[in-house]
Amino acid sequence: EVSGEVPDCGRRPCGSFLRRLRTSRASGRGRVVRCWVRVLQWVAAYAAGLGCSAGGVSASSREVEDAPGLAVVAAHLPDTDIHVFHTEVEGGVLDEAQWRAVVGVDPLTRPVLVLLSDPFSVRTEQALPALDDAFPHSPKVGGLASGGEEPGQVALFAEGFLHRRGLVGV
Repeated sequence: EVSGEVPDCGRRPCGSFLRRLRTSRASGRGRVVRCWVRVLQWVAAYAAGLGCSAGGVSASSREVEDAPGLAVVAAHLPDTDIHVFHTEVEGGVLDEAQWRAVVGVDPLTRPVLVLLSDPFSVRTEQALPALDDAFPHSPKVGGLASGGEEPGQVALFAEGFLHRRGLVGV
């Protein structure tokens, strides 16, 4: 059970976005969105987390296509430094120095990077080589947000806040 509101630090909180979405959708989808709100509130309150919208999801032996979905990565690792970040990639690409500044972690620590990006504002095939140069010994995993047909329609979530463009990571 999750209670309370997602804190608003001057950015757009995920909870209020999803509550507005719930009221604008058919009642059957309202239950799904309420569940999303609870998941995101829990992640924001108890763990470092990020996520993105999805045009379909699969988990275990079940797959749902062409329906609204949400992919969430949450981490609660005691005695571990976890740094969640978001960047709106100017021109779609960052250079090596910019990646190091955005991620905010020393490459010598060999961080494991999980990245989710907006396919409309980030040119992933051009962004990843610079990320590899900035963090050459770090494993990188991730994916693209989906569920939208044009810029601004997909959602990225980081630390309980909604972003409509760019890239989120941990």
